[in-house]
Amino acid sequence: MQTTSFVPSFVLQPGHAGNVQREHRAAERMLPCRPSTVAEVRRLVRELAGRWKRASEIAEVACLVISEMATNSVLHSGSPGMTVRLTLHERHLRAEVVDTGTWKASADPAVDGMADHGRGLFLIEALSMSSGCHHDPHGTRSWACISTVGA
Repeated sequence: MQTTSFVPSFVLQPGHAGNVQREHRAAERMLPCRPSTVAEVRRLVRELAGRWKRASEIAEVACLVISEMATNSVLHSGSPGMTVRLTLHERHLRAEVVDTGTWKASADPAVDGMADHGRGLFLIEALSMSSGCHHDPHGTRSWACISTVGA
């Protein structure tokens, strides 16, 4: 059983009277890149949402977004493993999936509107404040920021 590192940390953010420390929480887990990992990622998000006392609606959105990113890594990277990172900031949750694989091209769902897959990036974009994906020779980093305002 792998453990989740949980590191409370602080960032300096400008305030009215100079710099003010704001707490953010972070968790990271290294996991194998296989289909069963996606369910474990969802369990991790729900566990941390409870620990961090976030509303269940935010947890469900975060579960969907990060499981889509993890699924993309499983299906397209060819990497033996992935690192999942969650960082809770004052107004958003940043989710990241990092792998070391070389991504394979996939079919564009716009070409085949009847396909039963291929819409994960659209979901991530629709449910996130911002998101992106960076490919380089060392692998891929997918990320999304999910609003926690009102949670």
